[in-house]
Amino acid sequence: MPSASRYADYHLYDSQRRHAMLATLLSKYTPDEGLDVLGADNPAETDRCMVCGEPQPADPSQSCRCRETEPDAFLAAHVERNIQLEDRREAARKAALAGEFADLDDKPYTPEQQAAVQQILAIGAGVVVLTGGPGSGKSFTIKKLTRQLRQQGKTVLQTASTGAAAARLSPFATTAHHSFSLPVSSFKQGNNFRSPAAADPLMEQLRNTDVVIIDEFSMLTANDLALILLRLFHATGTSSVEDMLKKKLVILVGDHAQVRLTGAGCGV
Repeated sequence: MPSASRYADYHLYDSQRRHAMLATLLSKYTPDEGLDVLGADNPAETDRCMVCGEPQPADPSQSCRCRETEPDAFLAAHVERNIQLEDRREAARKAALAGEFADLDDKPYTPEQQAAVQQILAIGAGVVVLTGGPGSGKSFTIKKLTRQLRQQGKTVLQTASTGAAAARLSPFATTAHHSFSLPVSSFKQGNNFRSPAAADPLMEQLRNTDVVIIDEFSMLTANDLALILLRLFHATGTSSVEDMLKKKLVILVGDHAQVRLTGAGCGV
């Protein structure tokens, strides 16, 4: 069995090797012209030190002397820059969401789709199911409805039961397992009724969400759906799930004839 000192030496060497490999890759990588990798409006912003304004060293492994002479100012400047970059990314994301599905504005609903949308909008909160067979226009309807809801000032969270379904729904959609921290194995269900902390970014997103869309919901188990409601309940901080559903709209989308819900202790 290796000693602790040899174990530490090995991992120190391993860490140094990883850093060397990273430096080599960075030295060979040149972003495409005009490609905004860091989210900066002006690529020149990254060429100068944010403390003294001096040009940054050409060697990626080097840093401006301010890092040694003015470490506090150097750190504060980088923290501020990261905040600015995150604000820019969030502004760009909001602008992209506002324009998403704009190409559907001149494409009308069918009478059946229009009737379903009007019922959903009239309900406003709670749990509703939008169902239909293949080719009935569920994806079109939910995308156009998402745009309508956003134009009304609603925050819409787009999710799906699988990654493929999420990709078809929207570039901004995620899997339900990711958005609601669902277990991927039934053996872990018992440990997941405790939601993440209120300050967790996941919970903050759910708290600020007005409408939740879950595409291909029939692929989820009854336990998954129960956990989704529980996450929303904990994020909202209401006294009960019923009160939470007076504030949130959950839209379940799918083909009722595809797969029926199953779950431990639940009937089929």
